[in-house]
Amino acid sequence: MSRLSRAQTLSPGINREVEVFSDFTTNFLKTPVGDQLARVINDSSIKQSVRNLLLTNTGDRLFRPNIGGNIRELLFENNIQQNLITAQDYVRSVIEQFEPRVQLASVRVESPERDPHTVYVTIVYRTLNNSEPQTLTLLFKRVR
Repeated sequence: MSRLSRAQTLSPGINREVEVFSDFTTNFLKTPVGDQLARVINDSSIKQSVRNLLLTNTGDRLFRPNIGGNIRELLFENNIQQNLITAQDYVRSVIEQFEPRVQLASVRVESPERDPHTVYVTIVYRTLNNSEPQTLTLLFKRVR
């Protein structure tokens, strides 16, 4: 399932992390050596993917309009408990539908009383190749 790079096969004495999942960085940076795009691997790749899914609203992607978390649209509503439950359902459904590398353990959406325009989303999940739970906390804040 995992693939060894050419450098790993030529230098067997160096222990490197085996790449199971990889994605390009969101800003498409180049590597310092050569004209290759930089990548994020394994857990960083999954965290980047989940973050991108949640920051996308439904209809934002041109040929896949059904992908999106719709969290930003809830930031302009009155911050009542029902909206937080709705946001939790949105997060759970978008990750279960569009991120097959993740098995969700829990999703928690909360807003502090002192700042009603801020929402914290905490996601605890396991990846398919790792049994240890990973935690991702995202901050959504209304700018205006």
